[in-house]
Amino acid sequence: MMNQNWLCECALEAGDAPFAIHRLEGVRQCVTSETRTYLEATTLLAIAYVREGMIEKAKPLITFVLGNSKNITSERRRQQFHKRFVLRIEEEGILAFFREEHGVDLDPDRVQKEAIKLLSVDEVGLLHQLARCLDGNVIRLLADLREHSRKALPLEERKLLPGPAQSTSISSAGERIRQALRRVTWRALCDPNDEINQAWTKGLSVVYDKKWITSAVIAACKSWQITATMIVTTLVAFAFKVGANAFCEAFAPQGIMISLNEKD
Repeated sequence: MMNQNWLCECALEAGDAPFAIHRLEGVRQCVTSETRTYLEATTLLAIAYVREGMIEKAKPLITFVLGNSKNITSERRRQQFHKRFVLRIEEEGILAFFREEHGVDLDPDRVQKEAIKLLSVDEVGLLHQLARCLDGNVIRLLADLREHSRKALPLEERKLLPGPAQSTSISSAGERIRQALRRVTWRALCDPNDEINQAWTKGLSVVYDKKWITSAVIAACKSWQITATMIVTTLVAFAFKVGANAFCEAFAPQGIMISLNEKD
């Protein structure tokens, strides 16, 4: 069952939430609710439900996870896990919001041209560009998820989360989007065995001339049903602006199973 949990986290990282949901529901039926394996399966299932837009199904699981993490015996690690879990739930809410059932085909020439225009903007400006992709619906969704999570946390841990003013600022909203989208783009550009990454790391102009980076980002976003031009263009601009090493470090996703199993 533990191996099933690891398999399901890999499926989530690969964008296959339905597979993960089916397997995780099975794991929870096979183990008792007091075990670490059950907690891990519930954690991953809550994430998968949010990604699929099934918020109401996720809420009782979120409550369970935040109220039943005593298997993490270190108080510091438990608090750290709670914070990561709440932020991860918000990221998944963003990904769910950006998914489009009927997306559009993006032209690499146009996307790269628009991304180049954004190179005159600093990183804070790019975060603001991402924040403009949010509307009232997703802001209300994130506020609802955060409030539900806060109520499930012990009182002394609620203050560890960013305050309402901080969480709704433009820069903070843009950073939350970037953190969410790293799950989409990192594997498309940062596999050290991939030809694109090798050429990009060496600073070869071919990755720009042949639009390899742009095409890889478009393909990755499309596989996650994310086709909004502003989002894709801004991600490409981030990649162009910071370069291979900085991009792959900043956009590397962290698995929730890793934080569950960390030791002091």
